[in-house]
Amino acid sequence: MSINANEIPLSVILADLSVRTGVQVEIDPQMNPSVTVNFENQSIEKGLANILGQLNHIIEWEKNSERKGELVPSVIKIFKPSDSNRQVRWSGIIDFDFDNSKGFYTVKNELLVRIPSIIDEKRLEELLLSYSAVIVEKDEASLVYRIRFPDGTDLDSIIDRLSRNPLIRSAEFNQGYQVNSPYRYLSNQSIPERLNLSALDNRGVSVAVLDSGLADGNVPAEFLAASLDALSSGRPLLDPLGHGTQMALVASGIIAPIAKGQYPETNVPVVAIRAVDQNGFTTSFAVMKSIEFALSQNARVLSLSWGSSHPSEFIREALQKADNMGLIVVASAGNNPTGTPIYPAAFKSVIAIGALFPDGRPWDMSNYGDFVDVSLPGFAQMPVGYQSDPGIYAGTSISTAFGANLIADFLMKNPGASKRQIITYLKSAVQGNTP
Repeated sequence: MSINANEIPLSVILADLSVRTGVQVEIDPQMNPSVTVNFENQSIEKGLANILGQLNHIIEWEKNSERKGELVPSVIKIFKPSDSNRQVRWSGIIDFDFDNSKGFYTVKNELLVRIPSIIDEKRLEELLLSYSAVIVEKDEASLVYRIRFPDGTDLDSIIDRLSRNPLIRSAEFNQGYQVNSPYRYLSNQSIPERLNLSALDNRGVSVAVLDSGLADGNVPAEFLAASLDALSSGRPLLDPLGHGTQMALVASGIIAPIAKGQYPETNVPVVAIRAVDQNGFTTSFAVMKSIEFALSQNARVLSLSWGSSHPSEFIREALQKADNMGLIVVASAGNNPTGTPIYPAAFKSVIAIGALFPDGRPWDMSNYGDFVDVSLPGFAQMPVGYQSDPGIYAGTSISTAFGANLIADFLMKNPGASKRQIITYLKSAVQGNTP
C-alpha cells in the first residue's frame, strides 16, 4: 500500500482501497474520522494500522486460484476497540462494483448502448446473446440500455465491434463519478445555523438536486416538489451519506453560506433525486435516469456536485438535451486545485462553479481553470454531517448548490433570462459582495 492523505475522510480512503483491490470493507458509517498519513510500499497489515489509528480491524484471507493458491485479503472488518467484531452494523464500502484500471471509474463488466428508435428489441437481444450478455435496465427516454457481460470480457473490443454494428447507434462504458467530498472545519467560534424558512414563492421555479438523497425531517414537506430514488425504484427516499441533504438545504435556501455582504435569501422547492450511493459514487446510467426525471418534473435548475476527469459522451448528450429544453445546469469544479477540467462541469452546456472563502477570497482547495465560469461562497454551517457530525463544511458542492438557489431566484424575476445573462448576474452578485 502507498498513500498520501491530508485530512481525508476515512470513508473516501476505504472506498478507493476497495475499488482498487476488490476487497470488501465492513465498517460502521458513524466511524469516519479525517486521516492524515503518508507512506509508501507498506504491507496491507502495516498500512491499515497507520490509516486506522485507534480503530481495531480484522483481515480475512482467501486462496486465489489465479495466483497458485496465494493468500490474498478478501474482507476487512473495522470496529471500535470497545466493540466485538460481530457488532459491525454496516457492510459494503462500495454499492457499485467499479474498475479503475483505465484511470477513471467504470462499472465492472458493464457497457451502455444506445439504439436507433426503429430497432426491434428482439434483434438487440439476439446480438447480445452472441456475447453472452444480458440487458440489466433500459432508459426509455434516451433509448440507452445498460448491458452486463461475463467476467473477463474485453469490453474495449466489444465497444469497437458494437459501434460498427448497424443495430447500435453508440456504445461506451458505464462510467463512475465521485461526490466532491466536503472539508469539515473545526472552530472554537460558535457560528449559529442560518435557517431561512420563509414562505415559498417559486413562481414555477424549482431546483433538482441530483445527489445522495434526502434524510427525512430535514426539509419541510412543502419544500419538496418531488423525489426519486434512481438506484432503487419505489424505495422511500433516504440519505445514508448526508451529502444530498446538505445540498438540498442549501439549494432550497434553508441554509445560507457563510459570507460577507448580502446575497438574496429565497426559498425554492427542490426535486430530491438519489443517484449517489452510500459511499459517494454514481454512474452514467443513474445520472441519465435522474436527468430525465428532473425534466419530467419541470425543474428549471439542476445542481450536480460530483465529477470525473474523464468525459462521457452519453452524459454530454443528456445535458445538452436538458439545456435545449431550458434546464439550467450547474456543476461543481471540484475540491482538488489541479487545474484539470472536471466533468460534467467542463461541458459547454453546464455552468461550472468554484468556491470562495467567507471573506470573498478564492478557496485554496477549489479547482480552477478556463472551464470555471464563476466562484461563489463555499462555506456553510450544516445541521447535518457528511458521514460525520454537524459543523462547518466547505467545498465546491456548497457553492454549486448556492448557485442553483441564486439562479432560481433570478429566474423568478427574469423568467426568460439566457444562460449568458445568468452567468453575468452571478458574477455581479459576487462582485457586489467582495471587499
